[in-house]
Formats: sequence, structure tokens, C-alpha cells
Amino acid sequence: MKTQVKTFIVNIFSYILFGLLIGQSFVAKASVQNLPNMGNSDNDSIVSMPYKKPRFPGEDRGLHKYLRENLTYPEIAKQNKIEGRVVCKFIVREDGKIDNITIIKSISPELDEEAIRVIKLMPEWIPAEKENGEKVTSYCMMPIKFILGEDKPPLKEPLTATEKMPSFPGGEKTLMLYLSKNLQYPESALKDGIEGRVVCRFVVKKDGKIDDVKIMRSLSPDCDREVIRLMEHMPEWIPGEKDGEKVAVYFSMPIRFSLEKKDKDDFLKNDFGKSRNGCIGCSR
Repeated sequence: MKTQVKTFIVNIFSYILFGLLIGQSFVAKASVQNLPNMGNSDNDSIVSMPYKKPRFPGEDRGLHKYLRENLTYPEIAKQNKIEGRVVCKFIVREDGKIDNITIIKSISPELDEEAIRVIKLMPEWIPAEKENGEKVTSYCMMPIKFILGEDKPPLKEPLTATEKMPSFPGGEKTLMLYLSKNLQYPESALKDGIEGRVVCRFVVKKDGKIDDVKIMRSLSPDCDREVIRLMEHMPEWIPGEKDGEKVAVYFSMPIRFSLEKKDKDDFLKNDFGKSRNGCIGCSR
């Protein structure tokens, strides 16, 4: 009888111990599943289409000068007569530092490596910005052209005038229609009764894209920002030409803000006449 009682008690303790062990194992598994991810991860949010794009210090001219002084044509590529365009993509962080350089379009290992090398050595950029002025991390793409027998920088400076100036697709009437439909009169300017003219200058690149928008004559910070936004979101233009080749050209444009009429289409009042030296509506 005593032996049976002892055996019974031992069995009870065994079941209790087994149950405790099972319970602990379930608790351990649940804890592991609920742990946050502790691995290395980049939590920076990368803005693909910022209000202001990242820029090289000194803008395009500074970039041209940097490439001219630092880019070296690899000897192997020279011997094999390899030339063309390397397209690179990288991140400009909110502190202006460059990271994650990748080759989007390759020519040869030597030219790809030289393009990456010269980008890595770049000084800190002016980072991209949101509409409220907050600096953000953003992508940037850059083509670097290698041409044999040329001592010119891979990226040529835009021209101020050329035989065939850039034009908006559809002509000036279509441009006026685009501006009238897309211009948003800033609330602050409406409230303060601000009206007048903003003169901006931008580059129409060889591919027709708008770049390097600058305010040459300011009206108010909000009106200036609206003009920059409007220019940067334009569709591609018909690029300028010189000697039958497409070229990058500077283009100036006045945008007038008027409170005379409440109709949105009348907020924009441009005296569009004949363009001279890339300036629409400018009196010279």
C-alpha cells in the first residue's frame, strides 16, 4: 500500500514538472515571435519626387568644373576605343552625403568604375527638400559621358542662345493653357493681396527635360515656390538645336500673378509675344 502511494505521488510530481516545462516552452516561443526586428536596416525614408531636387554645390557649372578636373579616361578604355555614356544612380542623404551608388547603364567595367570613383569623391550636395523646406533623402541619376579625343567635360554647359531655341510642345498657346490650368495662387498671397511678376530661368536639357530652375526676380517666397513647382512639373519640351544637334539651353520666363479677376484662368497673365533669346514675355 505504501509503495503504491509513493508511486502515485511520484507520478503526480512528474506530471506537474512536465506541464511546467511545456508551459515555459510556449512562453519562450511567444516571446521570440513578439521581439522586434533587431537586424541592421535602413529606416530612412527616400523621397522619389521631392519638391526641390538635390543639387551639386555650385549648381551645373560647379558640377561641370568638378568633372572636368577629376574625371580620368581609363587607359584600357582608350586602347580599346571604348566610349559612350555611363548612367549612375545614387542617394543624396538629408545631410548631403552620397550613398548607394549603382550603375544603371554600363559601358565597360573600367568606365563604370571611374564613374563610381568620381561620384564617391564628390563634396556634399545640397539635399532635396519638401515643400515646407524640410531636408529629405532622395534619389539622383547622373549620366557621365566618355568621348575619345575630347578634352571637354562630360557634361557641357547650357547655351544662352542658339539658332533653334527650345519650345513647349504645342507652341505658346498650349504653354499658356498649361500654366493657366496648373498655377495655384498661394493662399498667403491671396490673403495679403500680393500680385506682380516672378521671373524664372531654367535649363531645357538635350532630352527636353526641365532642370536648374532659378528665380531671377522674386515676388514673395510662396509665389516663388509656386513658380518653381510649376516649372519642375512641366512636360518635356522640344529641345534647342545647334548645327543640327540637340543642345541644352537656358530659358527665361515671366509669370504674372494678378488679383484683378477671380477666375483661376485669369490668375496668370503673361504677355506672350515672340520669344527672344529664350525669354517669353520679357521686354528687352
